[in-house]
Amino acid sequence: MAYPEYFQIEYTNPSGNLAASGYYRSYITQKMANGYPIWDAIRQDRGSVGQQFLSPFSRISNDISDKLTNTLSEKFIGLAPIDEIDVIYRMKIPSSISFLANPDIECWTAPSGATPSGYPFPELTGSNPDTYNSFQVSEVNDLEDFYYNMLPTRLKSYNSEPYSDPRATDIGVSFPVRPSGIYDITSKYVDVWKREHDLAWAHADEISYEFLKQDAVTAETHESILAGGSGYPKGFCFYRDKLYWIGHVQSPSGYFLNVSNPRPAPAGEYLDSLVVFDISDVIPNGIPPSGIDIDGEGHIWILDEDRQSLYSLDFMYDYFLVEKEDRYIYFREDYSDPGVFVKPA
Repeated sequence: MAYPEYFQIEYTNPSGNLAASGYYRSYITQKMANGYPIWDAIRQDRGSVGQQFLSPFSRISNDISDKLTNTLSEKFIGLAPIDEIDVIYRMKIPSSISFLANPDIECWTAPSGATPSGYPFPELTGSNPDTYNSFQVSEVNDLEDFYYNMLPTRLKSYNSEPYSDPRATDIGVSFPVRPSGIYDITSKYVDVWKREHDLAWAHADEISYEFLKQDAVTAETHESILAGGSGYPKGFCFYRDKLYWIGHVQSPSGYFLNVSNPRPAPAGEYLDSLVVFDISDVIPNGIPPSGIDIDGEGHIWILDEDRQSLYSLDFMYDYFLVEKEDRYIYFREDYSDPGVFVKPA
Protein backbone atom coordinates (compact mmCIF):
# COMPACT_ATOMS: atom_id res chain seq x y z
CA MET A 1 0.00 0.00 0.00
CA ALA A 2 1.87 3.03 -1.26
CA TYR A 3 -0.90 5.48 -0.36
CA PRO A 4 -1.94 6.84 3.03
CA GLU A 5 -4.83 4.80 4.31
CA TYR A 6 -7.66 6.00 6.53
CA PHE A 7 -7.97 4.15 9.84
CA GLN A 8 -10.75 4.48 12.36
CA ILE A 9 -9.18 5.80 15.57
CA GLU A 10 -10.29 5.97 19.15
CA TYR A 11 -9.21 8.55 21.73
CA THR A 12 -9.46 7.62 25.37
CA ASN A 13 -8.12 11.05 26.22
CA PRO A 14 -10.64 13.34 24.48
CA SER A 15 -8.22 16.24 24.10
CA GLY A 16 -5.84 14.15 22.02
CA ASN A 17 -2.97 15.74 23.92
CA LEU A 18 -0.21 13.74 25.60
CA ALA A 19 0.49 16.53 28.07
CA ALA A 20 -3.09 16.21 29.37
CA SER A 21 -2.82 12.51 29.98
CA GLY A 22 -3.19 11.54 33.58
CA TYR A 23 -1.29 12.36 36.74
CA TYR A 24 1.55 9.96 37.50
CA ARG A 25 3.78 9.15 40.46
CA SER A 26 7.46 9.87 39.78
CA TYR A 27 10.18 7.58 41.14
CA ILE A 28 11.73 10.74 42.60
CA THR A 29 8.96 10.63 45.25
CA GLN A 30 10.68 7.69 46.94
CA LYS A 31 14.07 9.41 46.64
CA MET A 32 12.64 12.39 48.53
CA ALA A 33 10.94 10.14 51.09
CA ASN A 34 14.26 8.36 51.71
CA GLY A 35 15.42 11.53 53.45
CA TYR A 36 13.23 10.50 56.40
CA PRO A 37 14.36 7.95 59.04
CA ILE A 38 14.17 4.32 57.96
CA TRP A 39 11.43 3.61 60.50
CA ASP A 40 9.20 6.49 59.33
CA ALA A 41 5.95 5.56 57.57
CA ILE A 42 6.58 8.22 54.92
CA ARG A 43 9.68 6.32 53.84
CA GLN A 44 8.21 2.84 54.16
CA ASP A 45 4.71 3.32 52.72
CA ARG A 46 4.41 4.47 49.09
CA GLY A 47 0.73 5.19 49.67
CA SER A 48 1.25 7.26 52.81
CA VAL A 49 -0.16 10.77 53.15
CA GLY A 50 3.43 12.06 53.32
CA GLN A 51 4.38 10.55 49.96
CA GLN A 52 1.14 11.82 48.44
CA PHE A 53 2.16 15.30 49.60
CA LEU A 54 5.67 14.91 48.11
CA SER A 55 4.44 13.46 44.84
CA PRO A 56 3.46 16.71 43.03
CA PHE A 57 6.86 18.26 43.76
CA SER A 58 8.70 15.14 42.61
CA ARG A 59 6.76 15.13 39.35
CA ILE A 60 7.73 18.75 38.72
CA SER A 61 11.35 17.82 39.45
CA ASN A 62 11.05 14.86 37.07
CA ASP A 63 9.66 17.05 34.28
CA ILE A 64 12.41 19.66 34.76
CA SER A 65 15.04 16.92 34.63
CA ASP A 66 13.59 15.62 31.35
CA LYS A 67 13.58 19.11 29.81
CA LEU A 68 17.16 19.77 30.91
CA THR A 69 18.26 16.46 29.41
CA ASN A 70 16.55 17.29 26.11
CA THR A 71 18.05 20.79 26.09
CA LEU A 72 21.53 19.40 26.72
CA SER A 73 21.12 16.83 23.96
CA GLU A 74 20.30 19.54 21.45
CA LYS A 75 23.76 21.08 21.98
CA PHE A 76 25.50 18.05 20.47
CA ILE A 77 24.95 16.84 16.93
CA GLY A 78 25.25 13.20 17.90
CA LEU A 79 22.54 13.52 20.57
CA ALA A 80 20.18 15.97 18.85
CA PRO A 81 16.79 14.50 17.87
CA ILE A 82 16.49 13.84 14.15
CA ASP A 83 12.71 13.41 14.15
CA GLU A 84 11.92 17.10 14.67
CA ILE A 85 9.38 18.60 12.28
CA ASP A 86 11.37 20.13 9.43
CA VAL A 87 8.56 21.10 7.05
CA ILE A 88 5.14 22.65 7.64
CA TYR A 89 2.68 23.92 5.06
CA ARG A 90 0.80 27.19 4.94
CA MET A 91 -1.97 28.87 2.98
CA LYS A 92 -3.27 32.42 2.83
CA ILE A 93 -6.63 32.92 4.51
CA PRO A 94 -9.18 34.01 1.88
CA SER A 95 -10.04 37.72 1.99
CA SER A 96 -13.73 36.79 2.14
CA ILE A 97 -13.25 35.56 5.72
CA SER A 98 -13.41 38.28 8.36
CA PHE A 99 -12.20 37.61 11.88
CA LEU A 100 -14.19 40.62 13.04
CA ALA A 101 -17.43 38.89 12.13
CA ASN A 102 -16.34 35.47 13.40
CA PRO A 103 -13.03 34.85 15.25
CA ASP A 104 -12.96 31.12 14.45
CA ILE A 105 -12.62 29.16 11.21
CA GLU A 106 -12.99 25.55 10.07
CA CYS A 107 -10.80 23.65 7.62
CA TRP A 108 -12.12 20.67 5.65
CA THR A 109 -10.25 18.45 3.22
CA ALA A 110 -10.65 15.17 1.35
CA PRO A 111 -7.14 14.06 0.39
CA SER A 112 -7.13 11.39 -2.27
CA GLY A 113 -4.47 9.59 -0.26
CA ALA A 114 -6.83 9.00 2.66
CA THR A 115 -8.17 5.99 0.73
CA PRO A 116 -7.17 4.46 -2.62
CA SER A 117 -7.73 6.81 -5.54
CA GLY A 118 -11.30 6.66 -6.81
CA TYR A 119 -12.55 4.79 -3.78
CA PRO A 120 -15.08 6.57 -1.51
CA PHE A 121 -14.17 7.49 2.03
CA PRO A 122 -15.59 5.14 4.66
CA GLU A 123 -18.75 6.58 6.16
CA LEU A 124 -18.26 7.00 9.88
CA THR A 125 -21.05 6.12 12.27
CA GLY A 126 -23.32 9.11 12.87
CA SER A 127 -21.71 11.23 10.16
CA ASN A 128 -23.59 13.58 7.83
CA PRO A 129 -24.10 11.82 4.45
CA ASP A 130 -23.34 15.12 2.71
CA THR A 131 -19.90 15.48 4.26
CA TYR A 132 -18.59 11.98 5.07
CA ASN A 133 -16.46 12.04 1.91
CA SER A 134 -14.25 14.61 3.64
CA PHE A 135 -13.00 15.23 7.15
CA GLN A 136 -12.38 18.24 9.32
CA VAL A 137 -8.84 19.27 10.24
CA SER A 138 -8.59 20.10 13.95
CA GLU A 139 -7.41 23.51 15.12
CA VAL A 140 -4.61 23.84 17.67
CA ASN A 141 -4.11 27.13 19.51
CA ASP A 142 -0.74 26.51 21.13
CA LEU A 143 2.48 26.44 19.09
CA GLU A 144 4.22 23.93 21.35
CA ASP A 145 1.23 21.59 21.20
CA PHE A 146 1.13 21.97 17.41
CA TYR A 147 4.74 20.80 17.13
CA TYR A 148 5.15 18.30 19.95
CA ASN A 149 2.05 17.21 21.87
CA MET A 150 -0.66 16.30 19.38
CA LEU A 151 -1.55 12.68 18.77
CA PRO A 152 -1.66 11.19 15.26
CA THR A 153 -4.94 11.08 13.34
CA ARG A 154 -4.05 8.74 10.45
CA LEU A 155 -1.46 6.20 9.35
CA LYS A 156 0.47 6.17 6.10
CA SER A 157 1.33 2.61 5.12
CA TYR A 158 4.11 1.69 2.65
CA ASN A 159 4.96 -1.48 0.78
CA SER A 160 6.67 -4.31 2.64
CA GLU A 161 10.26 -5.51 2.22
CA PRO A 162 12.05 -8.74 3.14
CA TYR A 163 13.31 -8.81 6.70
CA SER A 164 16.91 -9.53 7.64
CA ASP A 165 18.96 -8.78 10.75
CA PRO A 166 21.47 -6.62 8.79
CA ARG A 167 18.59 -4.56 7.37
CA ALA A 168 17.13 -4.04 10.86
CA THR A 169 20.55 -2.96 12.15
CA ASP A 170 20.95 -0.59 9.21
CA ILE A 171 17.71 1.29 9.98
CA GLY A 172 18.32 1.21 13.73
CA VAL A 173 15.55 -1.12 14.96
CA SER A 174 15.49 -4.47 16.73
CA PHE A 175 12.87 -7.18 17.21
CA PRO A 176 13.53 -9.60 20.08
CA VAL A 177 12.16 -13.08 19.57
CA ARG A 178 10.20 -12.74 22.78
CA PRO A 179 9.22 -9.13 23.48
CA SER A 180 10.34 -8.82 27.07
CA GLY A 181 13.14 -7.08 28.86
CA ILE A 182 12.38 -3.82 27.03
CA TYR A 183 14.21 -1.18 29.05
CA ASP A 184 12.22 1.74 30.46
CA ILE A 185 14.44 4.81 30.06
CA THR A 186 11.85 7.14 31.60
CA SER A 187 11.64 5.62 35.07
CA LYS A 188 13.40 3.61 37.77
CA TYR A 189 12.46 1.72 40.91
CA VAL A 190 13.87 3.20 44.13
CA ASP A 191 13.71 1.13 47.32
CA VAL A 192 13.75 2.33 50.93
CA TRP A 193 17.50 1.58 51.12
CA LYS A 194 18.17 4.31 48.52
CA ARG A 195 19.12 1.82 45.84
CA GLU A 196 18.01 2.58 42.27
CA HIS A 197 16.96 -0.28 40.03
CA ASP A 198 16.67 -0.08 36.25
CA LEU A 199 13.32 -1.29 34.98
CA ALA A 200 12.40 -3.53 32.08
CA TRP A 201 8.91 -4.20 30.77
CA ALA A 202 7.43 -7.54 29.79
CA HIS A 203 3.96 -8.95 29.29
CA ALA A 204 2.76 -11.89 31.31
CA ASP A 205 1.95 -14.36 28.52
CA GLU A 206 0.39 -14.59 25.06
CA ILE A 207 -3.21 -14.31 26.28
CA SER A 208 -2.82 -11.77 29.06
CA TYR A 209 -3.72 -8.08 29.14
CA GLU A 210 -1.05 -7.51 31.79
CA PHE A 211 2.22 -5.60 31.49
CA LEU A 212 4.92 -6.28 34.08
CA LYS A 213 7.47 -3.71 35.28
CA GLN A 214 10.42 -5.80 36.39
CA ASP A 215 13.89 -5.33 37.79
CA ALA A 216 16.20 -5.29 34.77
CA VAL A 217 18.73 -7.51 36.57
CA THR A 218 16.76 -9.87 38.80
CA ALA A 219 13.46 -9.89 36.82
CA GLU A 220 11.61 -9.28 40.09
CA THR A 221 8.19 -7.80 39.32
CA HIS A 222 7.72 -4.45 41.06
CA GLU A 223 4.40 -3.53 39.46
CA SER A 224 1.79 -4.98 37.13
CA ILE A 225 -0.53 -2.87 34.98
CA LEU A 226 -3.37 -3.84 32.68
CA ALA A 227 -2.95 -2.72 29.09
CA GLY A 228 -6.18 -0.75 28.87
CA GLY A 229 -6.16 -0.67 25.05
CA SER A 230 -7.27 -3.06 22.31
CA GLY A 231 -6.15 -6.68 22.38
CA TYR A 232 -3.58 -8.88 24.09
CA PRO A 233 -0.14 -7.23 24.00
CA LYS A 234 2.33 -8.73 21.54
CA GLY A 235 5.35 -6.68 20.48
CA PHE A 236 5.94 -3.28 22.08
CA CYS A 237 8.53 -0.52 22.34
CA PHE A 238 9.10 2.89 23.90
CA TYR A 239 9.49 6.10 21.94
CA ARG A 240 9.41 9.71 23.15
CA ASP A 241 7.89 8.82 26.53
CA LYS A 242 5.07 6.79 24.99
CA LEU A 243 4.47 3.04 24.80
CA TYR A 244 3.68 1.63 21.35
CA TRP A 245 2.31 -1.89 21.30
CA ILE A 246 0.50 -4.31 19.01
CA GLY A 247 -2.67 -5.81 20.41
CA HIS A 248 -4.41 -8.96 19.18
CA VAL A 249 -8.16 -9.42 19.50
CA GLN A 250 -9.17 -13.05 19.02
CA SER A 251 -12.87 -12.72 18.18
CA PRO A 252 -13.47 -11.21 15.75
CA SER A 253 -9.80 -11.52 14.86
CA GLY A 254 -8.00 -8.20 14.52
CA TYR A 255 -4.74 -6.42 15.19
CA PHE A 256 -4.35 -2.93 16.62
CA LEU A 257 -1.56 -0.42 17.04
CA ASN A 258 -1.97 1.10 20.50
CA VAL A 259 -0.30 4.25 21.80
CA SER A 260 -0.37 4.45 25.60
CA ASN A 261 1.07 6.56 28.38
CA PRO A 262 3.46 4.27 30.33
CA ARG A 263 3.11 6.44 33.43
CA PRO A 264 -0.25 5.50 34.97
CA ALA A 265 -1.87 7.41 37.79
CA PRO A 266 -0.87 6.35 41.33
CA ALA A 267 -2.54 3.03 42.18
CA GLY A 268 -3.95 2.99 38.65
CA GLU A 269 -4.86 -0.42 37.27
CA TYR A 270 -4.74 0.52 33.57
CA LEU A 271 -2.43 2.38 31.24
CA ASP A 272 -3.92 5.55 29.81
CA SER A 273 -4.74 4.56 26.23
CA LEU A 274 -4.14 7.61 24.03
CA VAL A 275 -5.03 6.36 20.55
CA VAL A 276 -5.77 3.04 18.85
CA PHE A 277 -5.38 2.22 15.14
CA ASP A 278 -6.89 -0.85 13.51
CA ILE A 279 -4.03 -2.29 11.41
CA SER A 280 -5.63 -5.62 10.57
CA ASP A 281 -5.42 -4.90 6.82
CA VAL A 282 -1.84 -3.64 6.83
CA ILE A 283 -0.34 -7.14 6.80
CA PRO A 284 -2.08 -9.38 4.24
CA ASN A 285 -2.39 -13.13 3.78
CA GLY A 286 -3.25 -13.81 7.39
CA ILE A 287 0.33 -13.49 8.66
CA PRO A 288 -0.11 -11.66 11.98
CA PRO A 289 2.07 -8.73 13.05
CA SER A 290 4.28 -9.36 16.04
CA GLY A 291 7.27 -7.06 16.56
CA ILE A 292 7.28 -3.27 16.52
CA ASP A 293 10.03 -0.68 16.80
CA ILE A 294 10.49 3.00 15.87
CA ASP A 295 13.68 4.36 14.34
CA GLY A 296 15.40 7.63 15.16
CA GLU A 297 13.43 9.54 12.53
CA GLY A 298 10.09 8.41 13.95
CA HIS A 299 9.21 5.81 11.28
CA ILE A 300 7.24 2.83 12.56
CA TRP A 301 8.49 -0.65 11.61
CA ILE A 302 6.36 -3.74 12.11
CA LEU A 303 7.57 -7.32 11.69
CA ASP A 304 5.30 -10.25 10.95
CA GLU A 305 5.18 -13.28 13.20
CA ASP A 306 7.18 -15.43 10.76
CA ARG A 307 9.99 -12.81 10.73
CA GLN A 308 9.87 -12.71 6.96
CA SER A 309 8.41 -9.32 6.04
CA LEU A 310 9.02 -5.81 7.35
CA TYR A 311 6.37 -3.10 7.06
CA SER A 312 6.90 0.64 7.35
CA LEU A 313 4.31 3.14 8.52
CA ASP A 314 4.24 6.84 9.34
CA PHE A 315 1.89 8.77 11.53
CA MET A 316 -0.07 11.66 10.01
CA TYR A 317 -1.25 14.72 11.91
CA ASP A 318 -4.34 16.54 10.67
CA TYR A 319 -4.06 19.79 12.60
CA PHE A 320 -3.82 23.47 11.75
CA LEU A 321 -2.66 26.64 13.48
CA VAL A 322 -3.99 30.12 12.62
CA GLU A 323 -1.78 33.22 12.50
CA LYS A 324 -4.38 35.96 12.33
CA GLU A 325 -2.06 38.96 12.11
CA ASP A 326 -0.54 37.88 8.77
CA ARG A 327 -3.65 35.82 7.84
CA TYR A 328 -1.96 32.47 7.35
CA ILE A 329 -3.01 28.93 8.23
CA TYR A 330 -0.25 26.42 9.00
CA PHE A 331 -0.72 22.65 8.53
CA ARG A 332 1.27 19.61 9.61
CA GLU A 333 0.29 17.71 6.44
CA ASP A 334 0.37 18.59 2.74
CA TYR A 335 -3.15 19.15 1.40
CA SER A 336 -2.05 20.82 -1.86
CA ASP A 337 -3.45 17.98 -4.00
CA PRO A 338 -7.08 18.07 -2.79
CA GLY A 339 -6.93 21.59 -1.41
CA VAL A 340 -8.52 22.85 1.79
CA PHE A 341 -11.99 24.32 2.16
CA VAL A 342 -11.92 27.16 4.71
CA LYS A 343 -15.11 28.60 6.19
CA PRO A 344 -16.20 30.52 9.28
CA ALA A 345 -16.91 28.27 12.23
